[in-house]
Amino acid sequence: LTKFKISPPISVLRCLTTCLNDFTPQNIEMICNLLETCGRFLYRTPATHIRTASLLDTMMRLKAARNLDSRFETMIENAYYYCKPPERLTKRKERPPI
Repeated sequence: LTKFKISPPISVLRCLTTCLNDFTPQNIEMICNLLETCGRFLYRTPATHIRTASLLDTMMRLKAARNLDSRFETMIENAYYYCKPPERLTKRKERPPI
């Protein structure tokens, strides 16, 4: 609903903040689901970019600080890299002139 501007983005950000404050397995699943559905939209929207980036960094710090099951670590990493994909360096192949 956030992507289609039916629900305000602040409601999703508040939900993410609340779930990050109580970092339990149920909330980890909810965080990952929210980020996989509308995280990239929130990250690339100028109005919510800074706050979304902060929440993503907080999520990764919590993942590093806690001893989580490998399934949850994988879910968190997938959600993080879906929102904030790693930058690729593209190399152009130089071709000799014909």
